[in-house]
Amino acid sequence: MSHDHAFDPQCPGCRPCIVDPQTRQPLPDDHFAMVVANEIWDALPFEDQWALNRIWVHNSREPEHLEVAQRFTATFQSRTAN
Repeated sequence: MSHDHAFDPQCPGCRPCIVDPQTRQPLPDDHFAMVVANEIWDALPFEDQWALNRIWVHNSREPEHLEVAQRFTATFQSRTAN
């Protein structure tokens, strides 16, 4: 997300992004992991989306933001586990 606009949960730069560790390129939106991440994101309340954006874009380390990130990660891992 560019720092020159307000957070918008539908803005592509504000939404989750997963980078392929081999290519170092963002996964496409139709990749299984991105589909799951976006489904979880879309189900979150605005406040939780904002907290995640504060971590991912602004490097927040506020405890309440980190708690949201831990829940997001746990949900993502449980939905993508084989």
